[in-house]
Amino acid sequence: RFPSNRFTTCFFAVLDPERHQLTYVNASQETPFILRRAADPLPLPSAGLPLGLFDDSEYTSGRVALEPGDVLLCYSDGVTEALNAAGDEFGEERLLPCIDAHRGSTPEVLLDRILATVRTFAASAAQNDDVTALVLRYKTR
Repeated sequence: RFPSNRFTTCFFAVLDPERHQLTYVNASQETPFILRRAADPLPLPSAGLPLGLFDDSEYTSGRVALEPGDVLLCYSDGVTEALNAAGDEFGEERLLPCIDAHRGSTPEVLLDRILATVRTFAASAAQNDDVTALVLRYKTR
Protein backbone atom coordinates (compact mmCIF):
# COMPACT_ATOMS: atom_id res chain seq x y z
CA ARG A 1 0.00 0.00 0.00
CA PHE A 2 1.38 3.39 -1.03
CA PRO A 3 0.54 6.92 0.04
CA SER A 4 -1.53 8.62 -2.68
CA ASN A 5 1.45 10.62 -3.98
CA ARG A 6 3.77 7.61 -4.40
CA PHE A 7 4.24 4.87 -6.97
CA THR A 8 6.89 2.40 -8.05
CA THR A 9 7.90 0.76 -11.28
CA CYS A 10 8.40 -2.98 -11.36
CA PHE A 11 9.72 -5.72 -13.61
CA PHE A 12 8.65 -9.18 -12.46
CA ALA A 13 9.71 -12.36 -14.24
CA VAL A 14 9.29 -16.10 -13.77
CA LEU A 15 11.61 -18.57 -15.45
CA ASP A 16 10.19 -21.90 -16.64
CA PRO A 17 13.33 -24.00 -17.16
CA GLU A 18 11.35 -26.97 -18.52
CA ARG A 19 9.86 -24.91 -21.36
CA HIS A 20 12.86 -22.56 -21.66
CA GLN A 21 10.57 -19.53 -21.29
CA LEU A 22 10.57 -16.32 -19.34
CA THR A 23 7.15 -14.92 -18.46
CA TYR A 24 7.24 -11.31 -17.34
CA VAL A 25 5.24 -8.23 -16.47
CA ASN A 26 6.77 -4.79 -16.89
CA ALA A 27 4.97 -2.09 -14.90
CA SER A 28 6.73 0.96 -16.39
CA GLN A 29 10.24 -0.16 -15.42
CA GLU A 30 13.03 0.88 -17.80
CA THR A 31 12.92 -1.52 -20.76
CA PRO A 32 14.83 -4.72 -19.95
CA PHE A 33 16.52 -6.53 -22.82
CA ILE A 34 17.22 -10.12 -23.79
CA LEU A 35 20.67 -10.23 -25.37
CA ARG A 36 21.30 -12.97 -27.88
CA ARG A 37 24.60 -13.87 -29.48
CA ALA A 38 23.87 -12.83 -33.06
CA ALA A 39 20.79 -10.63 -32.87
CA ASP A 40 19.79 -7.14 -31.85
CA PRO A 41 18.79 -6.73 -28.20
CA LEU A 42 15.19 -7.86 -27.70
CA PRO A 43 13.26 -5.29 -25.63
CA LEU A 44 10.73 -6.44 -23.01
CA PRO A 45 8.47 -3.38 -23.12
CA SER A 46 6.17 -2.02 -20.46
CA ALA A 47 2.59 -3.28 -20.49
CA GLY A 48 1.17 -1.35 -17.60
CA LEU A 49 1.29 1.69 -15.37
CA PRO A 50 3.56 1.98 -12.33
CA LEU A 51 2.31 0.14 -9.26
CA GLY A 52 0.27 2.23 -6.84
CA LEU A 53 -1.15 4.81 -9.25
CA PHE A 54 -4.65 3.33 -9.50
CA ASP A 55 -6.43 0.62 -7.50
CA ASP A 56 -7.89 -0.99 -10.62
CA SER A 57 -4.74 -1.17 -12.79
CA GLU A 58 -4.40 -4.27 -14.91
CA TYR A 59 -1.18 -5.73 -16.27
CA THR A 60 -0.46 -7.88 -19.29
CA SER A 61 2.25 -10.49 -19.21
CA GLY A 62 4.67 -11.23 -22.00
CA ARG A 63 6.56 -14.40 -22.75
CA VAL A 64 9.85 -14.97 -24.48
CA ALA A 65 11.60 -18.21 -25.41
CA LEU A 66 15.15 -18.47 -24.10
CA GLU A 67 18.16 -20.17 -25.60
CA PRO A 68 21.28 -21.21 -23.68
CA GLY A 69 23.58 -18.21 -23.41
CA ASP A 70 20.80 -15.60 -23.61
CA VAL A 71 21.29 -12.73 -21.18
CA LEU A 72 18.63 -10.75 -19.34
CA LEU A 73 19.59 -7.14 -18.62
CA CYS A 74 17.48 -5.06 -16.22
CA TYR A 75 18.43 -1.58 -15.05
CA SER A 76 17.02 1.38 -13.16
CA ASP A 77 16.22 4.75 -14.69
CA GLY A 78 19.31 6.04 -12.91
CA VAL A 79 21.34 4.33 -15.66
CA THR A 80 19.64 5.94 -18.66
CA GLU A 81 18.92 9.21 -16.85
CA ALA A 82 22.46 9.67 -15.49
CA LEU A 83 23.56 13.22 -16.29
CA ASN A 84 26.93 14.57 -17.33
CA ALA A 85 28.23 18.04 -16.41
CA ALA A 86 26.49 19.54 -19.47
CA GLY A 87 23.13 18.15 -18.33
CA ASP A 88 22.92 15.50 -21.09
CA GLU A 89 21.33 12.13 -20.25
CA PHE A 90 23.19 8.86 -20.78
CA GLY A 91 20.13 7.37 -22.51
CA GLU A 92 19.59 4.15 -24.42
CA GLU A 93 21.61 5.65 -27.29
CA ARG A 94 24.74 5.19 -25.14
CA LEU A 95 23.59 2.04 -23.31
CA LEU A 96 22.93 -0.03 -26.44
CA PRO A 97 26.42 0.39 -27.98
CA CYS A 98 27.97 -0.53 -24.63
CA ILE A 99 25.82 -3.67 -24.50
CA ASP A 100 26.72 -4.54 -28.08
CA ALA A 101 30.44 -4.10 -27.46
CA HIS A 102 30.39 -6.49 -24.49
CA ARG A 103 27.54 -8.90 -25.29
CA GLY A 104 29.85 -11.93 -25.47
CA SER A 105 31.41 -11.18 -22.09
CA THR A 106 30.52 -12.82 -18.81
CA PRO A 107 27.59 -11.27 -16.93
CA GLU A 108 30.07 -9.84 -14.41
CA VAL A 109 32.12 -8.13 -17.11
CA LEU A 110 29.02 -6.81 -18.91
CA LEU A 111 27.69 -5.36 -15.66
CA ASP A 112 31.06 -3.82 -14.84
CA ARG A 113 31.37 -2.27 -18.32
CA ILE A 114 27.85 -0.79 -18.18
CA LEU A 115 28.45 0.77 -14.75
CA ALA A 116 31.93 2.01 -15.73
CA THR A 117 30.56 3.57 -18.92
CA VAL A 118 27.85 5.39 -16.95
CA ARG A 119 30.44 6.61 -14.39
CA THR A 120 32.77 7.83 -17.15
CA PHE A 121 29.90 9.61 -18.91
CA ALA A 122 28.73 11.31 -15.70
CA ALA A 123 32.34 12.13 -14.69
CA SER A 124 32.21 14.91 -12.10
CA ALA A 125 28.43 15.48 -12.24
CA ALA A 126 26.51 14.72 -9.05
CA GLN A 127 24.61 11.43 -9.08
CA ASN A 128 20.91 12.30 -9.19
CA ASP A 129 19.41 8.79 -8.81
CA ASP A 130 20.34 5.21 -8.01
CA VAL A 131 22.36 3.42 -10.67
CA THR A 132 21.30 -0.21 -10.51
CA ALA A 133 21.61 -3.03 -13.02
CA LEU A 134 21.13 -6.79 -13.07
CA VAL A 135 22.67 -9.14 -15.63
CA LEU A 136 21.67 -12.82 -15.74
CA ARG A 137 22.80 -15.49 -18.23
CA TYR A 138 20.43 -18.37 -19.00
CA LYS A 139 21.99 -21.82 -18.80
CA THR A 140 20.40 -25.21 -19.16
CA ARG A 141 21.28 -28.05 -16.87
